[in-house]
Amino acid sequence: MQCSGSKLKTILYQDQPSIFIHKTSAEKIKKCWPELWALKNVSQPEDGHPEGDVFEHTLQVLDAIAELTLNVGVRYAAFLHDFGKQSTPAEEYPHHYGHEKNSAYYIIKFSRRLGVLPDWEKAALAAARLHMKGHYFFKLRPGTRVDLLTEVKSSPLTLEDFRLILVADARGRGKAGNCSGSYLKEMVEVGREMFERFPSGWLAPERIRQLRCNWMAANSRQRGNRK
Repeated sequence: MQCSGSKLKTILYQDQPSIFIHKTSAEKIKKCWPELWALKNVSQPEDGHPEGDVFEHTLQVLDAIAELTLNVGVRYAAFLHDFGKQSTPAEEYPHHYGHEKNSAYYIIKFSRRLGVLPDWEKAALAAARLHMKGHYFFKLRPGTRVDLLTEVKSSPLTLEDFRLILVADARGRGKAGNCSGSYLKEMVEVGREMFERFPSGWLAPERIRQLRCNWMAANSRQRGNRK
């Protein structure tokens, strides 16, 4: 197997990329993608991840995102979203505290060795850093929601791209991850409305954030009253 970004791109284009990876020998994966192989036997909480270790979860997420989008950059971001879990000390298993932040080192190392597009790397960094907050979007404080949406918008990912990565992440958890395509659509709708109402460059950045936070807080109260 060629250890190149072009070869990886060919794999990511497939309808079910995990088939190729499962057929690839351990020696070749260790040589070309050591960061992926390092996820082997890295355990996760069984109640949330009945599919097994992080390696298996990663491949299931990759297949799930391949069903949702043809955008290879988004597929790449979903593929690398949990790379930080390889940094967790074994004594902390099955939990992976801070894996979102820890992913950056492995994503950059993997991306630059393979020579992938810079936007792919940036998209993967954003997905890894933000995916846990994304799953709990409506439990976050208004200011945290605003900052999350702003970070996604400043990355190569669209809000819908980010949502699809979250859907794939959920579906990559075996039976426990069976979620519908409507998952977090309201997050996307809220984000789009916020950016339409308060576009960047309209006022000073700190003032725009303040207005967005005030609007988000009011929006949260209205949403809570509807329940």
